[in-house]
Amino acid sequence: MRQAARTGALVMVFGVVVTALTTPPACAEPFPTLRVLIVNDARVRPDILARAKVETARIYAEAGVDITWVDPEQVRLGFDLRAVVKSGTQVSRLGRTTDVTGVAMTTPDVPGGTAFAFYDKVQHFALQKGFSTEQILGLVMAHELGHLLLGPGSHSADGLMRKEWEGRDLDLMRFRRLTFTSQQAEAVRRTVRRLTATAF
Repeated sequence: MRQAARTGALVMVFGVVVTALTTPPACAEPFPTLRVLIVNDARVRPDILARAKVETARIYAEAGVDITWVDPEQVRLGFDLRAVVKSGTQVSRLGRTTDVTGVAMTTPDVPGGTAFAFYDKVQHFALQKGFSTEQILGLVMAHELGHLLLGPGSHSADGLMRKEWEGRDLDLMRFRRLTFTSQQAEAVRRTVRRLTATAF
């Protein structure tokens, strides 16, 4: 994800390296649970990170998925995906350009993959557009985890998985309505059920 100027407007663009808006599923089946290991390498303030996690969990709940956050000291309990918040200096070590704000990658140590959020860029976008840092961080984590669950080519024309957030997307953000499309939500639920069936 990167920030770029288009006709004078700041937009948010997502970058990915990986092998209709959401309505909650109309079924009585219990929500599947996705276990996400959260790693705060950027040393984000605990209260900001806590609210960002609430934002991410809210988006997934609307898609019919519960998120359980796993702290590093609980790693022995197992997890399905990993979310890592990095600072600007740490981004360069991943080989990412300075305009990238988040990325999803498959990694040998985490079979489900790792979603990275780059905190400096998140802060910049939030400041420029008048959002709280925690809301944008939560959205970025939700987007990048979405790539891991939906697979390659999962950017969409509408909703949370748009490559760039601008215009109408920003309006939806203000009302907490930037979510997965209904088709994406169904695919996310399928993938989470498969992950939980083979959990480690």
